[in-house]
Amino acid sequence: MLNVRYFRRACGLAAMFLGLTGVHAADAPQSAAPLPRTVADITRMLAEYKADPKKSAEQLVILESKPPQTDSKRDLAMYHLRLANAAGELGALQRQTEHMQAVIDIGGTEDRGSEFSTLLALEIRIGNYQRGLATSQRFVDEFGGRLGPYIFKTAFLTGLGEFEQANETLRLAEQKFKELQSSRNWGMWNKNWVFSIEILRGVVLSAQGKEAAAEVAVRTAIQASQEDEEINKLRLAKNIATLPQGLREYQTDFHLTTLARILVNLGRFTEAEQAAREAFTRSAARTGAGSVESVRLLPALAQVLAAQGRTQEAATLVTATLRNLEQQNIAPDSVAIIDLRRIRGDLMVADGRYPEALQEYQKIREAFAAYPEAIEKLAGGDIGWAIALFKAGKADEASTMLDRLVAKNRQWLGDKHIDTAELVGVQAMSLGTRGDKKGALDAFRSALPVLLNAAISAGDESSPLRAQRLSLILDAYLALLAEIRATPLETAAGIDAASEGFRIADALRGQKIQGAVAASALRSAANDPAIGAEIRKEQDLAQESSALQRILRDLMNAPAEKQLSKTIGDMKARIENIRQERTIIQAGIEKRFPAYANLIRPQPPSLAEARAVLRPNEALINIFSTDTATFLWAFKKDGPVAFASTKGNRGELTKRVQGLRRALDLGDADLAKGIPDFDLDAAYRLYADLLLPVAAGWQGATNLLVAANGALSQLPLALLPTQKVVVKADPKLPYTQYKDVPWLIRQAAFTQLPSVNALVSLRKLPVASAERAPFVGFGDPQFSETPIQVASSRGRLRNLSISRPSLRDLEQGKSVEWMDYGKIPPLPDTRDEILALAQALQANTEADVFLGSKASKENLKKLDLSKRRVVAFATHGVLAGDFPGVSEPSLALANPGGGKHGLLTREEILGLKLDADWVVLSACNTAGGDGEGADALSGLGRGFFYAGSRALLVTHWPVESGSAKTLVTGIFERQAGDPKLSRAEALRQSMLALMQAKSPDNAFAYAHPMFWAPYALVGEGGV
Repeated sequence: MLNVRYFRRACGLAAMFLGLTGVHAADAPQSAAPLPRTVADITRMLAEYKADPKKSAEQLVILESKPPQTDSKRDLAMYHLRLANAAGELGALQRQTEHMQAVIDIGGTEDRGSEFSTLLALEIRIGNYQRGLATSQRFVDEFGGRLGPYIFKTAFLTGLGEFEQANETLRLAEQKFKELQSSRNWGMWNKNWVFSIEILRGVVLSAQGKEAAAEVAVRTAIQASQEDEEINKLRLAKNIATLPQGLREYQTDFHLTTLARILVNLGRFTEAEQAAREAFTRSAARTGAGSVESVRLLPALAQVLAAQGRTQEAATLVTATLRNLEQQNIAPDSVAIIDLRRIRGDLMVADGRYPEALQEYQKIREAFAAYPEAIEKLAGGDIGWAIALFKAGKADEASTMLDRLVAKNRQWLGDKHIDTAELVGVQAMSLGTRGDKKGALDAFRSALPVLLNAAISAGDESSPLRAQRLSLILDAYLALLAEIRATPLETAAGIDAASEGFRIADALRGQKIQGAVAASALRSAANDPAIGAEIRKEQDLAQESSALQRILRDLMNAPAEKQLSKTIGDMKARIENIRQERTIIQAGIEKRFPAYANLIRPQPPSLAEARAVLRPNEALINIFSTDTATFLWAFKKDGPVAFASTKGNRGELTKRVQGLRRALDLGDADLAKGIPDFDLDAAYRLYADLLLPVAAGWQGATNLLVAANGALSQLPLALLPTQKVVVKADPKLPYTQYKDVPWLIRQAAFTQLPSVNALVSLRKLPVASAERAPFVGFGDPQFSETPIQVASSRGRLRNLSISRPSLRDLEQGKSVEWMDYGKIPPLPDTRDEILALAQALQANTEADVFLGSKASKENLKKLDLSKRRVVAFATHGVLAGDFPGVSEPSLALANPGGGKHGLLTREEILGLKLDADWVVLSACNTAGGDGEGADALSGLGRGFFYAGSRALLVTHWPVESGSAKTLVTGIFERQAGDPKLSRAEALRQSMLALMQAKSPDNAFAYAHPMFWAPYALVGEGGV
């Protein structure tokens, strides 16, 4: 998640106490109304909020007032209390803490117990755990008969990682709680006390990585807190000393953000967003969207968004919130502002806006100018800051910061920790830039084992921002490998730069979806008794390790004289024991369940391993683009390995691919109005830039296996012309001019690989059963609860258009509503396609074909799919976020009714048991080729591969119904006529045949690549 140092613990701990933190009550509803598609509703509320300038001006006057000239301790205590309250209104927590400390030291007022609680809650919020522990002991000494002192002491011990003492003090708190149950005040205060003990228990459990148990405790606390809100009104009516109602309700609000944090750690992002939104919206209804109380809750929502990879929305929300706080003159050292600035800086680094990120980080440092200890702890720099310095050309400052951070991480976390490895990786980048290639190579190779393990395992602390940093570091390593290729340094290092780069590229490929796929796999496999217990044990250990590491990071930022060496040593020893225990469990899982292990921890194969699985007529082409260059590999089973790099980077290739796709991905276009000309010159230049430099490695092969990343994964290389060619349109028959273009598909068949690892894994699968039925197909699902009769869609595109907001939409506050499942456009021609496939494969249409309302998830799950050779879905593909509560790519099946959707999600796909040669996905939605579609297909593909399919037939853009039916049925008719024909070759022959055909009404030819090139064979292209 985002590196907001104190959000995870400080907010979680402080949430226990008097309304100084804040969290809205109410369970995160399981059947809540659909979440808005964006945060535009919240940013609009912030923009509309009108702050009262007089309020902040009044507080500033109070804060600058002089102390009374008196010997009365009570009057002095009241003075500091007024200043503490004014500082709190302005978010100046450092000054608020100083004045509250003065109140306690002077002797307090009539409510010294509440003043202790206020001070201790502030110490938690700003991370002063050691000083807070000492103060909490004073609280225990003076008010040992109350529950509160033990709650605070437990919290500080937890924050310091002293779990044994924390659990012992928790037991004392629980004893006090039991004593209170027999007190005369139980009836009036029981919900408040239940809330206090349960939130404490939840925070202690969460700090130890026991998130599932923590969730139960926090939900119990929230329910009790919500019930206590009503009781608090009664207390006020009876003039019983209690919190103001607004503060009491805010206490509940803040605990929803505690729940949100726990749900993020559990990977349940939709529920986390519901909880974070509920916290904000209830506070906004009470005090206004832009009030300090409300905006203190928004960093939690920003973190939920960032954890999902919704970085644009997170940045928009953070910017709007900061603007609002600044307009209210909130102090720059406010925890809310510091957290938001750090989030914003990290997001800017991820977006490559390095100078702007530096401005945010510098503002953090300036905010603590008067607090040297706080500067060291809260503004001493981190990896995002160091990257921003390095990328902004401030090499010396970056080097100084990196040296200090690396030394500290090595001392406290060790070389095997990912935080240390990341920092060493950035050091390597810096060394390479300064010309020290040997030093850079040594540093990269030191960090690589840890970094690669993180890349392939979706790590314990994976996040979109960590993935972005990993990509940045390993991109630089690839560039260095290309530089040292065939130099004395390569020889001296004892490496093969081409082979090493090949392995790195495959580790990086697809990491964007790895965490989501792994999470789905975990949930699916955990339901299998044979493996579930081991998975859950390994997960529990991973969560405990992550929790310990988070605390260890915080402890090591304390000044040297205040560091608890024994506590830190014990924690490091426990982390190492956990690592060893997890290694043993993972080895057992990999041995007993290799398919599962490879799904969640895909090991990048070496170049030699990849060559070993190739067949004599095949060549593998590996294309990997980075922010600085594109790297190319091509080789056959025998012969030379061709390796090259080009200057075209990821961004440039994306633009070139988008330009070509404009004539292919037509959205909702009407074909009767014409198709844009395909840019043959641009397509040939792409061929010349990407394939000719490594032609020695692939030419002559009749089957080309292609692994590509980024935008190139959305463009079939089959449609690249191998020569410059000029064509002239035929006015009599549109698109016939493309019929004789020397497309690359004329030379070889193509198979697309989600990764090289996938090929190696698929070719290790056992031989499929000979006892399988030939086919089962699902088509023309009934999406509305009542059948809708529509005309044939021949000549039209199969497309599911769901509007997706742009950054400008978000900034302008535009709202985009959810898609209504019943309004998904039907696909009548997919009925004909499924029936034609069934006929080609000689299937039983009564038992093997499911159409209309029968094309349902319920019917699918009743079947034994392990006994089918071909499984076909002719329907829409849906992206994550298109429907309420759906956070993963899915297939749209028949509407089950009752207000539900019929989506077959990736998690459900992972739970299927297949033994299929093919899974056909016809008419999938690819979201206009903006990159999201490719991820969706890759995610579904990996799900089907894990479920047991050898190959997947997918579409790169919406297809025209008539040509789609002809092409897909042609594949299987050819294989039926020649059982030895490979899948890839059957697809090639069907494409070539379609290229020569024309529409049934003779209105146009199918020679344009929009018709014959959309389908891609993914996975195993052999027989």
